Amino acid sequence: MDTEPQAMVRQQDFDCAEPVDVVADVGAGRLELQLLEPAAATGTITVRVRPDQFTESPLGAGLAGLLSWLGEQTGSAAPGELAAEAARLTRIECEGKRLTVQTPKDMPLRTVPLSITVTAPARSTLTARAGSADLTVDGLAARVDASTGSGDVRMQRCEGPVEVRTGSGDVRLGSVVGTLRARTGSGGVDAVAVEGAGTVQTGSGDVRIGAVSDDLTVRTGSGDLTVTDATAGSLELTTGSGQLRVGIGSGVLAEIDVSSGSGHARSELPVGGSPGRPDAAEPGAPRSAALRVRGRTGSGDALVTSAMS
Repeated sequence: MDTEPQAMVRQQDFDCAEPVDVVADVGAGRLELQLLEPAAATGTITVRVRPDQFTESPLGAGLAGLLSWLGEQTGSAAPGELAAEAARLTRIECEGKRLTVQTPKDMPLRTVPLSITVTAPARSTLTARAGSADLTVDGLAARVDASTGSGDVRMQRCEGPVEVRTGSGDVRLGSVVGTLRARTGSGGVDAVAVEGAGTVQTGSGDVRIGAVSDDLTVRTGSGDLTVTDATAGSLELTTGSGQLRVGIGSGVLAEIDVSSGSGHARSELPVGGSPGRPDAAEPGAPRSAALRVRGRTGSGDALVTSAMS
């Protein structure tokens, strides 16, 4: 069923009570995937497309000016009419358990920012490609594969693998139960918890990881690097010029090897430790360490300490 409940807003509904694979290819604006638990689910997948309210910000004002200029140069419609046309021509299809959303590719419609909201059952998957749009996942996903040029990526929870790539946007993740692969050119990366193995790479952004319980490799060119609560696995942490800080979980025997080229490197953990406190074991210690940390910073300071309570 395809309706337009109000001006410049398009809504399309599909009867489906099971998780689906959402495949999205969008240009500018934002895409939000809202995943509902069974108690809140309606048995319907809903897709809403509307012009993005971008004109309130300086960047949005610039985009509005660009669209006006494009309209004048090409003799096409005004920005409001372009937005309505872009929403109308957005491809929305649901076949089996695959939902496809694709915004127009031709100029000038591909430059029009659209706000797209998809409501689907929890444990759906997302595969999304975006030019400059922000990508958001609220609720529990089964898998997330998201890529955007200059937009941000935000995700609440995922029980499977997560792969995220941005050119300059930030990455903000909640709980990742599966594996994590995150890469950004200049944006920062935050993750509340990573239970599976992970790799994170950024050119100049800061990286902040909360709870870690598996192998993790992190590299940043000039950003600060923080892990707040590491309990197991092998951590390889490298920053070219940023600060490095690692918190070790309570009662965890950790093998620590951190250094700085021109800064200071130190550990606040007692060697051998005591019950209930993290232990700093020297490499090759007889007792097997549950956690191994190898950290390097070129010019920043490096600190290993107890995890914050």
